Amino acid sequence: MIRGSAKNPLMTGEPGIRFYAGAPPVLASGDRICSLCVIDSEPRTNFSSRVKQALALMAQQVVDQLKMRRLRRSQQVS
Repeated sequence: MIRGSAKNPLMTGEPGIRFYAGAPPVLASGDRICSLCVIDSEPRTNFSSRVKQALALMAQQVVDQLKMRRLRRSQQVS
């Protein structure tokens, strides 16, 4: 889980982000392909472990969907 830094220009200037949390979808190779994130203009101090877990599960869903897409494509080619 990643939290934004108060020094980040996106937090100190426009668009005025005050909260950022991200979870990277990680491929089997260990590559992190992006960041699934939640942003808000209001600070949040009550980001519970349950919500963190939900964000991590959504990141895993991204990986699972990519695997399924690759499998379908390989079956169409065969």
